[in-house]
Amino acid sequence: MSSDDFKQLGSGTHKYRVDGDQVTIRSFGVTTIDDLNAITQLYQSVREQHSSLFALYDSREGGGIDRAARKALLEPARPESRPDAAATFGAKFSSRILISMINRVLVSFGRSTTGVEMFETESQARMYLEKERVRLGKARPK
Repeated sequence: MSSDDFKQLGSGTHKYRVDGDQVTIRSFGVTTIDDLNAITQLYQSVREQHSSLFALYDSREGGGIDRAARKALLEPARPESRPDAAATFGAKFSSRILISMINRVLVSFGRSTTGVEMFETESQARMYLEKERVRLGKARPK
């Protein structure tokens, strides 16, 4: 992935790229509530254009999620801002533990049916999203 292909997300340090119904987020540093709100708006924008939404997170340079953003993640997500499938790669060990805990809480309390699957490499994460696309019967937009 060339960093030239990415745009700045909101006023934060994260970057994003939209390829049809797939949003790729490159995380740099800590994810704040403002970053989370910008991601939610981006997801809603993609959902307005497509019936499906897939999310890929590049967490190699991520620094975790701040307290306010963690709290917001535990709130029920609106359907238009909920990906059909989501994958992250390159997350540090502490971030993987946090993501895993948030996933369990969201699914256990019925606040989300979509967890974020974690992978070591980008190719593994992309392969998972493609398999989910096929499983869900969501053709790539043209």
